[in-house]
Amino acid sequence: MVRQIGILIHVSKEHRSFLSIIDKDNGKFSATASRSDISRGSLISYSLNQRGTKSYITSIDVLDLPEIENEHDLLFFHQVLEIVYYFIPFGKSVPDIFYLLLYLYSSIERINSDALKKMFLFKLFAHLGFYPEEKRKYYSLFTTIRMGNIDDIICRKVDLSLERKLDRWLDYCISLHPCTKYFNAISMFMSRKP
Repeated sequence: MVRQIGILIHVSKEHRSFLSIIDKDNGKFSATASRSDISRGSLISYSLNQRGTKSYITSIDVLDLPEIENEHDLLFFHQVLEIVYYFIPFGKSVPDIFYLLLYLYSSIERINSDALKKMFLFKLFAHLGFYPEEKRKYYSLFTTIRMGNIDDIICRKVDLSLERKLDRWLDYCISLHPCTKYFNAISMFMSRKP
C-alpha cells in the first residue's frame, strides 16, 4: 500500500480519532484514525483505506510540526489551518495549497511581521479562487502574489498603504464565508467586527 503524506487540519472535539486532513493527491478529506494522540497541524504519513464511503488511516507517523517560537506565530499557524478547513470543500484536490502549507514547516520564521503574514494569507486566498472586487485596481498586485514564488513574496516590502489594501481584501474574503461565527483564530489580523 502506498504511503500518503498529509497535514492534519482539524480534530473532532467529540471523537479525537476523527480527523480532517489535506494532502496533495486526495485534497481535503475526513477519516477515522488508528490513533488519537496527534496534534492539529502535524505533518503525517499514513496508509489510507476506503471501506464503502468511509476513509480510515492507519500506520500513522508524525513527520514534523512547524518550529513555532512565540504565541503570535502559533495563532497565525492556526489561522491558516482554520482557513484551509473552512474554505476548501471536501474532496477538492488542492496541490498548490498543500505545497504552500508545507512552506510553513520549513520557513515560518521568515514570515516575521503582521504585514508578511497578511501577504501569505493573500496568496492562500488567491489559491482558493478569491479575486479582488476592483480587479483593475489590484490586478498587478494580485497577479504578482498569486503567481509569484512564496520566497519572493515574503521578501517584498509592504508599506502601510499596501497593508491597508490587504486588510480590506482579507476582511472581504472572510466575510464571504457563512460560518464566520465558528472561526476561532481567523480574526487575529482582521479588522472586521464580530
